[in-house]
Amino acid sequence: MIDYNYNVWTYLRSDVGIVTMRVRWFKKKYTVYLSLGYSWPKEKWDEEKQQAKYNTTNKVNSTIVYAREVNAYKLHCMECIEKTFKEFKEQNIIPSPADFKERVTEVIGNVDRLPEKTASNYTDTHEFFKAIYGEYMRERAIEKNWSKSSRDKNVQMWRCLCEYRPNITLGKLDRSTLNGLKKWYFDHGYHNTTVAKRFRDLKTFLRWVEDKGHTVNEQAIKFVSNVPKSEKVITYLTFDELMHFAEYPLKQQYLQNARDIFCFMCYTSLRYSDVKELKKNNISDGFINLFTHKTKTKLSIPIIQFSQALIDKHMKTDGNYLFDVPTNQKLNSFLKSAAKEAGLDRIVEEMYYVGNDRHETFKPLHEIISCHMARRTFVTCSLAFEIPPEVVMECTGHSTYEAMKPYIATASSTKKKQMEKWNVNTTKQIVIKKIDQLSPLQLDQLSAYIDRLIKRNNTGKQ
Repeated sequence: MIDYNYNVWTYLRSDVGIVTMRVRWFKKKYTVYLSLGYSWPKEKWDEEKQQAKYNTTNKVNSTIVYAREVNAYKLHCMECIEKTFKEFKEQNIIPSPADFKERVTEVIGNVDRLPEKTASNYTDTHEFFKAIYGEYMRERAIEKNWSKSSRDKNVQMWRCLCEYRPNITLGKLDRSTLNGLKKWYFDHGYHNTTVAKRFRDLKTFLRWVEDKGHTVNEQAIKFVSNVPKSEKVITYLTFDELMHFAEYPLKQQYLQNARDIFCFMCYTSLRYSDVKELKKNNISDGFINLFTHKTKTKLSIPIIQFSQALIDKHMKTDGNYLFDVPTNQKLNSFLKSAAKEAGLDRIVEEMYYVGNDRHETFKPLHEIISCHMARRTFVTCSLAFEIPPEVVMECTGHSTYEAMKPYIATASSTKKKQMEKWNVNTTKQIVIKKIDQLSPLQLDQLSAYIDRLIKRNNTGKQ
């Protein structure tokens, strides 16, 4: 299939104020101008966004035309232009301006006539829904500085909507449809936490569409998913596991680098996106100073001895960045290999809900270790060491105490296990003192008795 680029620019013709599209393709060799048939005041036109300004109107011969009609028709035409070029490309044809204009006019349906009476019909088609969602993805990604994972999640949400209802439209998003969508998620094995997030994302999109001046079903805006909450299980490395992992002599250099990055994140609470962008200039006077990539929060994190050792090790490398950080996917893969080599095989229970059904899995730690576990390790170990939650929050950038509650509960149980060492060590000291007072014969008898205890324990006898 032949391929070539094209671009579309929507503007007001300065001479008559008519909304017009300029279409260029094949390295700007060919150009076509398409009149959308709407006249529109210049002061009510947004040149940057190439559309009528939100919530504005224009009176034409006693007929009021709304901005949402103009913008809806523009999106419809964009969809038709895309469809037309796809047809020509599939036929391995580079169309002439005359051929293109003839075909796209057929697809649109006579673009030269005024479409005020029919434009509103486009807002409740699947094509319009797809086009407005594409505009949302482009505009929101710039406004919110979306990461790749944020874009992927919104792409996934659209795919799920289309798999659930292939010809879904905005008007069909009512209470019944959204309840059906929730059931579809559960039937396809999506965890409750994921479903709740997808519905929050969907409502964000719908509010954005409403702000654009388009009509959205009120039931969809007010819909509450009521997804049963899953108990949050914090997976992390204990301090002993972290120290063992940090000191283990890994054989491969790339695994050592991955381990160093992970441990540095454990010592500092930095996310993957932040450690990837961490420059040597961000480190000074015993602190790491930076604005976080995700929340744009200014953090000043004290450098402890363990993180300082890694800074000293990697500060000698070339370049402005402290670490040579691979992609998130590769780093997580390397971490699993490194953790397996280091023998991090503690069995970890993972619990989640799909609807009202509870699910449990049991896996060795090295199979589930990931970048995000580093941040959890920092919080859990810090709280177990009785560092005040307020100090931990200043390092992590958590804005609410609620976000720390699951970690505090986990740290309390970790602290209890650590305090049990008092009882064990006290008992050991008492036994050692008594052993020192035994005669050689008594020591032989004690040794034989211990052997019997061990043997009995190994055979499972009482």
